[in-house]
This record gives sequence, C-alpha cells and structure tokens, in this order.
Amino acid sequence: MKKKYLLLLVLLLFLFGCDNWEEDVKNDYLSMKSDLIKETSFSSLEEINCDVSVFIDRIDEEKVSYEMIVENPSINMNNIKAILIHNYYTEQLFPSVGIFDDPVDLIVNSGNKITLKGEIETDNDIDSLNLVLKLYIRYVDDNGNEKDIYYKATK
Repeated sequence: MKKKYLLLLVLLLFLFGCDNWEEDVKNDYLSMKSDLIKETSFSSLEEINCDVSVFIDRIDEEKVSYEMIVENPSINMNNIKAILIHNYYTEQLFPSVGIFDDPVDLIVNSGNKITLKGEIETDNDIDSLNLVLKLYIRYVDDNGNEKDIYYKATK
C-alpha cells in the first residue's frame, strides 16, 4: 500500500513540476521581452564584449527573414539567455536562446556563436523596412557576476 502512495506522490510531483517549469520558462521569456521593450539605453558595438552581425533577406513577396549572429567574445560569456525582438507586429514567438532550451556559452577563441533568426510578414522593400532589432543578452562572467547587454540595430 505504501508503494502505491509513493508512486502516486512521485507521479503528482512530476506532473505539477512540469507545469511549474513551463510556467517559469514562459514567465522568464515574457519578463525578458518586457524588459527589452521598455529599455531606452543601448550599448554600442564598442561597449559589448562580442561581435554582432545583422542579415536581412527577402524570402518571397510577403516575407523577410532577419538574422542576428553573436560571436567572437572578448571574455567568456557563460549560461547565456538571449532574446531578439523587432518593431513589427507578429503572433510568433521572438527568437531566443537559453530560455526554452538550455543556456549556452560563448567562450573566447572557441569559434562558437549564437544565431537568432526569424521572419517578418511585409511586402516593404528591405531598404524601406525601418526595421528595429533589439537584443537582450543575460550571461554570467568567469567571476560569477550576472551581466546584461542591451543592443539595438536598425535597418
């Protein structure tokens, strides 16, 4: 009888634990997105500890793809969580890393990188998009300090 109760308890903990994890992940995403939307002070490329590249391409008459690559860190950036938002309406989730999946690391001279990419429904020319991309990166340095980067690119 005790084994049945123990098994039931383990199953209940598993079920409710998953719900809590999903809720925590959702809240983390929404919090980072909200912080980034409200942010008014952004770092320049010279002020951040990595290189950031932006690529925009037309997919078809109604869609444009955007991609931001973060690479070549000047310091080790551990346990990275990042989100990339834009100023166009979308019902899709914004591209992120380390929020819905495991955080990643950018290590000096490792050659690894983070790629955040998505699509925008628009028939505007790429040259007249007036696209604003905002990047938020939260990471831990080698001393255990949590750091935040806010970066904005326009096209």
